[in-house]
Amino acid sequence: KTCRIRPRRSISSVHAVEPAKTPVVTKKPDTTPAPSRRWAVDRWKAKKAPQLSEYLDEKELWEVLRMIESFPPIVFAEEAGHLADAAVGQVFLLQGGDCAESFEEFNANK
Repeated sequence: KTCRIRPRRSISSVHAVEPAKTPVVTKKPDTTPAPSRRWAVDRWKAKKAPQLSEYLDEKELWEVLRMIESFPPIVFAEEAGHLADAAVGQVFLLQGGDCAESFEEFNANK
């Protein structure tokens, strides 16, 4: 005789983000960052990076960094908002593509 075990309730990412049936109300924490911890575009430079590559030609490194800075963003603000909607189960996300675009093909208008 074969015994089949069935889950009582299927679990999906949508179930994982559903609000609790009996929400617990807590005091909202103060989210104001300390002055030294405020976000800044170059804050990452202050982080420890024990595995940094060594670049032999500093001039070439800066040329490459300037070129990368000239590219459009990888993810636009509106797209990030759509991803947030998908994260809470408000929309369906279908991802496709070969994920192998070269930097020469990378263009915000394509």
